[in-house]
Amino acid sequence: MPDGKIRIDLFARIQAGFATGFMVTLIFHQLTHPIFRYASLAPFAPFPMAATRPFGLPAVFSLSLWGGIGGYCFAFAECRFPPPAGYWVAAFLFGAVLP
Repeated sequence: MPDGKIRIDLFARIQAGFATGFMVTLIFHQLTHPIFRYASLAPFAPFPMAATRPFGLPAVFSLSLWGGIGGYCFAFAECRFPPPAGYWVAAFLFGAVLP
């Protein structure tokens, strides 16, 4: 049943994309804020814990969930990126410029 294997691979890719986006937001996005704050480029502190609407989640987890959704979208789009050199340009545009 080759169809089932393709679906499992896609499901694993989607899970990995979400988990990666979630963790990247917590690690890289939030840990660069002290650097930007020290340079007076970011007016807010890292790891904001203020409640957000509509569910009352701390802001850092809300940001991480959106990062996970971005990773989920990347998992779908990544297989359509052009070969080697174009892959990195497309990945940069998708991850840094598009959001």
